[in-house]
Amino acid sequence: MIWSIDTSGSIGDAELLRAVSEVRGVFEECYPPETTLPLIWFDAAAYLDYIDRDTVLEPKGGGGTDFACVMRCVEENELTEHCRGLIVITDGCCGSLGEDPKVPVLWLVFGAYAESFKPPFGEV
Repeated sequence: MIWSIDTSGSIGDAELLRAVSEVRGVFEECYPPETTLPLIWFDAAAYLDYIDRDTVLEPKGGGGTDFACVMRCVEENELTEHCRGLIVITDGCCGSLGEDPKVPVLWLVFGAYAESFKPPFGEV
């Protein structure tokens, strides 16, 4: 899987901690210790890291939101070649969604925009 976490200005510290905890929890429960996975931190830009169980998760970003940068990062780094899908953790407050990355997308949406967030691809 490709993980991505929204670090834009609309995400508070509590929400960011929750997102990081979810990624860490799933990683520890579902993957063998030697696994390395891509994690994209994003606001209006994408910041690609590769994480393992020992990685200290240090969020990057804090500006506006543009999901298109995540989709471009996935494509430019050819991340779909070895991954079955993309998980986007966000509050749903966004600018551009970008193009469908041609892999299954799961949007984990929380907060005030969750009810109104209706992306043109993926499952919420």
